[in-house]
Amino acid sequence: MGKAWKAAALLLTMIVGSVAVSSCNSNPTAEQLVEKAAKALEKVKDYRATMDGTMAIRAQAQGNQMQANITLSANGAVDTVKKAVEMTADVEMDSPDQPAASDKFTIKLYQVDNMVYLKMSAPNQDGAWVKTAPSDETARQMAALDMADQLSILDGATAKLLPDQNVEGVLSIGIEVTPDLQKLWQNIMRQPGMQDMDVDDPDMLRQVVKEYSAKVWVDKKSYYLVKVEYGLKADFSPETLGLPEQLGTGSMTMDVHVSIRFYNPNKGITITLPNEAKKATQIP
Repeated sequence: MGKAWKAAALLLTMIVGSVAVSSCNSNPTAEQLVEKAAKALEKVKDYRATMDGTMAIRAQAQGNQMQANITLSANGAVDTVKKAVEMTADVEMDSPDQPAASDKFTIKLYQVDNMVYLKMSAPNQDGAWVKTAPSDETARQMAALDMADQLSILDGATAKLLPDQNVEGVLSIGIEVTPDLQKLWQNIMRQPGMQDMDVDDPDMLRQVVKEYSAKVWVDKKSYYLVKVEYGLKADFSPETLGLPEQLGTGSMTMDVHVSIRFYNPNKGITITLPNEAKKATQIP
């Protein structure tokens, strides 16, 4: 009998020990993960980022149909200590129904020493550098690569954990988010080249947006932000677009997907203004 009790006690000890170890190795809850990611953000001094996005638009009015596809590919770096930013974005707008409306251009943007430098070039036309003081508009353009701004999608959002995932070599914990719709809309529409619809009415957003989603991945060890993905589908009527009544039963659908990848945090970067940009023309 004594041996049986000892065996049972040993087995119980092993079970309790394994449960304790399992608990220590388990992921935090979604709420804890959000807190840890926000805390880790305070330690980020610099990082690099890439961004890819697509927007498909389909519209019809008075029997006429139009479709347009916008693709975006961008990369950049941010120094949070010096408040310096560099970004290059390639934007292509393809309109099969109206070839003349198709376009392709590259945006180069720097913020150095509290001044913003910008150049927009087309394939056969090299643009000129201009410079201006930071403004709400330039801040909107650069916010796409702002780690803090992208992480703010978690503020007040309903979140649930996803299975661990290897994101380009980084073991990460995923969070599926049901974000504030207006915040999500603003984050998507501020991407370079994306059409700014300026829908500020929350009731109208709920009316036109049919589907939306957001996912966030953070490094399982450091809790640094690794990746953000957005998706949104919307249907617009002439009324919600503010178009004249004579357009009748016209409509527009929009399907947007954005993916932003953050990497190499605190590796040390130097953001240097190109020599040609130093001769930029000052604009208001």
